[in-house]
Amino acid sequence: WIADNPQLIFPNEEILTIGQSISGRSMADVLALDTTGNLIIIEIKRDWSNRKTIGQLLEYAAKFKDVSYDRLAEEVKKYNKWEEGELYDKFLDFADDKEFPRKDIGKRQRVMIVAPDSDSGLKRVIDWLKDYGVPVEFVPFGVCQESCRI
Repeated sequence: WIADNPQLIFPNEEILTIGQSISGRSMADVLALDTTGNLIIIEIKRDWSNRKTIGQLLEYAAKFKDVSYDRLAEEVKKYNKWEEGELYDKFLDFADDKEFPRKDIGKRQRVMIVAPDSDSGLKRVIDWLKDYGVPVEFVPFGVCQESCRI
């Protein structure tokens, strides 16, 4: 749902979803690119999130530390939402820099935890990481059914 509707957690920016977790694979739930070529690694929890979640997310980020364009293109193939070979063209369609080098796509990262709530330990770890310049965010969410429309 979030992979298909990234505007729900990114209301003020355009995001290009390039990958989604497949059952049985050790991978972040969603991989995306922002308009400046940053790889966004998103871990989604249906329930409470704690310090273990940040460890899991940082492990995924480490796997993509020096990711190549070809590796990201492989994720797009697994995502199976576009035709083969479209990653660079789709990225340029919404990129801030229309001459962004293909080799630089995904070289910088942002990491994000999306969960209904978290314990204070996770919030402290995220604040500490932010103080040291790690681009990490916690995005709380709630599910609303038709009966709770405003």
